[in-house]
Amino acid sequence: MAVRNIPPETVIIGIDLGLTHTGVAFSTVDMKAPLNVDSWPGKEEVAKKVPTKLWYRAGCKTPISWGFDEPKELHPGMDVVDCFKLYLDPGFDPGGSKNSAEVFWTHEDVQTWFIDFLTALRKHIIQYIRHTKQLTNRVVGEWRFHPVEYIFSFPTTWQSPKVVDAFRRIVRSSGYGDCEAHSVEIKLTEAAAAAVYSAKNFKDQWAVQSPKGRRQLPVGKVERVQDGNVILICDAGGGTTDVSVLKVLSTEKFEIRGQMEEVLQLEQLDYVNGRPLGSVQIDQAFQREIENRLIKIDYKSSDNGCSPKYAARRLTKDFFLPIKHNYGHELVASLDTLSYPVPGVPKSYDNPDAGFKNGRIVLTDSDIRWLFDEQIQRIFGMIDEQLQRIEYITPPVEVTHFVLSGGLGSSPYVQDCFKINYGYGKAAKQILISDNPSISYGIVVNNRVRGNKPPPGFNGNVEISPYNGKRYIVNQIQWLIERDRIIQHQDIRPKFDRVFEATNSDIAWKTLIAISRSPATRLPQTINQGDADVKCTIESYVDGELLRQHAQPVKQSRWSSSRNPELQKIQYEVRLCIASSYITFEVWLGDRVVGKSDEIHIAWQYTSEDETERQVTPTEYPVDWSNYGRAKVAKDSPWPIFLR
Repeated sequence: MAVRNIPPETVIIGIDLGLTHTGVAFSTVDMKAPLNVDSWPGKEEVAKKVPTKLWYRAGCKTPISWGFDEPKELHPGMDVVDCFKLYLDPGFDPGGSKNSAEVFWTHEDVQTWFIDFLTALRKHIIQYIRHTKQLTNRVVGEWRFHPVEYIFSFPTTWQSPKVVDAFRRIVRSSGYGDCEAHSVEIKLTEAAAAAVYSAKNFKDQWAVQSPKGRRQLPVGKVERVQDGNVILICDAGGGTTDVSVLKVLSTEKFEIRGQMEEVLQLEQLDYVNGRPLGSVQIDQAFQREIENRLIKIDYKSSDNGCSPKYAARRLTKDFFLPIKHNYGHELVASLDTLSYPVPGVPKSYDNPDAGFKNGRIVLTDSDIRWLFDEQIQRIFGMIDEQLQRIEYITPPVEVTHFVLSGGLGSSPYVQDCFKINYGYGKAAKQILISDNPSISYGIVVNNRVRGNKPPPGFNGNVEISPYNGKRYIVNQIQWLIERDRIIQHQDIRPKFDRVFEATNSDIAWKTLIAISRSPATRLPQTINQGDADVKCTIESYVDGELLRQHAQPVKQSRWSSSRNPELQKIQYEVRLCIASSYITFEVWLGDRVVGKSDEIHIAWQYTSEDETERQVTPTEYPVDWSNYGRAKVAKDSPWPIFLR
């Protein structure tokens, strides 16, 4: 395995900015394993994550505190900002109208919150690492001169490149990579980072299979994952849940600076499904329940005049969150009812219909369980959809292991529900739990270990062009027809450039036609990814006379042209031909057909929807110099966007 030539003193820092909490891990190349930042301002105990939270005072542009460092008292004019991560995506639906009183922020506000939090986080990371015992002799002198790689993950639900670019600008504006010795990458989706963590630490995860309760797998009795096993990873966090299915290709051992590493090599079998489901939605559901009960009794505190909404928020934070984190443990499960005092409600007040007794709001165990079950059933729906999709994979595969990670995934009740739903019967899965901040850890592992080796699922997709020596991602798919898209016949004729040596008397090549059952937003990027299936192959041939008619010179650098043969190119089209019961694909060069596919029989779905006019103005045609399919130059990274 090739290993990146990273200087041994380089500090690799992985940052997972979560909706509710943020995790940070760091390492050098030759450290035994990445370390978590686990000490934070305002928190005496060890904590592997810090709340993604800010406090502001009226009239102040900068926050007065962040993370665990909560002010002792919230005075009038103070405000707390949290759960703002997903609002960076303009397409995210916060659950209400943009004009409602609840949506008080602007896009500029959201960017300011990001910058303020990330700036405070960066300052603490620097201070923590400089005082870490393992790096005492490594990090010397000024931090800005020390080599540092900052690697950030981003939510799988951020489908638009514009959102990721906006996040990249925010990270830069927060001071990351502001000197020559430091670099910044927005590299892995959160689902991909969780997968890398699982590949590196599968033996460190523990099972929930035993009917006697959870058990830590003893050293030496680890339930090993075998080559060919299929793993479903469910990363259920604060605000989003990602589900991915990967196959174990092999277990590779290699040496990095005298230390042996063992990593599972994984292949992605289907697209990663990410949805806004998580523990925050449970908090919001509880808050709505309390607010509705207070409205029902026409509540208004005589002490401070607080509204039902404000009182519901305080009850959620002060009473519900500790219960939520421990729900499923035996002590909490033994309580049939829970009751909370409400400020301003007399102790003598009773209202059984609204759920009040002795001035306290009463919740039964079923009330709490319903809040969890609503999210869990939606997550199970995601998993079942994924399991159904992989049934169409050839050759057939069957999931053997589940890995449950993330904040909501750490809930004892959620783990028990997974065990009951998927851990028994003929199709029982081994259900394993990731007990660490898997995403930030996985980010560091990916950069520290992978080196120049292709990431999971993209083995052999990178080739070096024989003409210019550049890396190209091959097997790329350019989708011509997408689900729910109205077909406009004149649009479906993409152009490609074919490069060849000027001395060639003729040329021949193959064009692969692939299909996928995935929705348009989740289509595979390469023919080796997800459920992409090669339906047919078009063989094209151009003789010398036609070649000379359409050949164009290829601009080469002075250095390249002095060492390589003269190159030329032709520009051809792949046209979709539509018939009543079938389609065919033809390769055209000028006014000549140089290749044609067999008939592909299909069933059409008609629609009365009007065609939308759109103008296609391609600025650059894909380069095709191989028989691997469409090739795309790897500019900032040699790997496809899935694991960037």
